[in-house]
Amino acid sequence: VEADLSATMLKMNMHTGLMAEAMSGNPALQRYRDGEEPTMTFGLVRMVDGKTSEIAASEDTPVLPGDVIKVK
Repeated sequence: VEADLSATMLKMNMHTGLMAEAMSGNPALQRYRDGEEPTMTFGLVRMVDGKTSEIAASEDTPVLPGDVIKVK
């Protein structure tokens, strides 16, 4: 049992190190790690008169059937 616990702790430390390394290269992930909330923008791709157009949206913008919601 102790050997299993040691192996599990070793794996956890390795995964923690890998996650920290992965997050250090991406500024957006670094801000999230530092406690900042991620910023999101919303858009809708909507078909109007046979043409697609993308419009800016917020969390409370009405969505119509056929709309595609984009989150960045």
